[in-house]
Amino acid sequence: MRHLLPLLALLASGCASQREVGLSRVTSEDVRIEVGAAADDEDRLASHWKVIQGTFDTEPARPVRPVRKPAPRPVRRPPPRPAAVPSRPKIPAPTRRAAKPARERGKKTGKTVEQLARDHFLDFPTRVVARRITFYCPSIYASEVRLTGDSVDRSRPRSHRADGNARLILRELTLEAERLTFKVRNPDDKDLQITARGNVQFASRVRQNVHREEGLKSLLITNDQTVPLR
Repeated sequence: MRHLLPLLALLASGCASQREVGLSRVTSEDVRIEVGAAADDEDRLASHWKVIQGTFDTEPARPVRPVRKPAPRPVRRPPPRPAAVPSRPKIPAPTRRAAKPARERGKKTGKTVEQLARDHFLDFPTRVVARRITFYCPSIYASEVRLTGDSVDRSRPRSHRADGNARLILRELTLEAERLTFKVRNPDDKDLQITARGNVQFASRVRQNVHREEGLKSLLITNDQTVPLR
């Protein structure tokens, strides 16, 4: 008992003291430590536990896989717009060819109303420009028609055709087209008729008044009447 009291005092003083032990950081997930109790009193006073055997297995760091960025989406561009077809410049108001002035207003000419209507665009300066024109001419005017072009086909007696810079002139009437067909009507059919297609331009001067049409899809002229289609 006498020897036990000093031993208990030493144990109490050992329990009251604090010892700070630095902790090592282990990066491995696999750690195996074997510990056992101290065998004698000297070891028991130094530490509550005694490391008998310990192993620390380290593994190489796993490679970091690069993050794959999604491929950029192709930019959709709108299809190119078709080039606009250039419009023809405005044709000037036609001028009179004949030295003799046109019929005066209110003056009797001795012609019927039908004759005046048929001769309207022949008496007053008129010009028609288009891609294709067909001119239906009364037989009484056929001998006065002048038709020219890069090539002119006159193989048919009552139907002639001019291609390339085609032009037809009849008194004060002028027709211009890429292709122009001139057809002579039967004697019984006395109406003058013009059909023009493709970016049609029309200008006619009646005394001091000018009638003009621009950029028409088609134009139909029958005697002194015009029917434009825009």
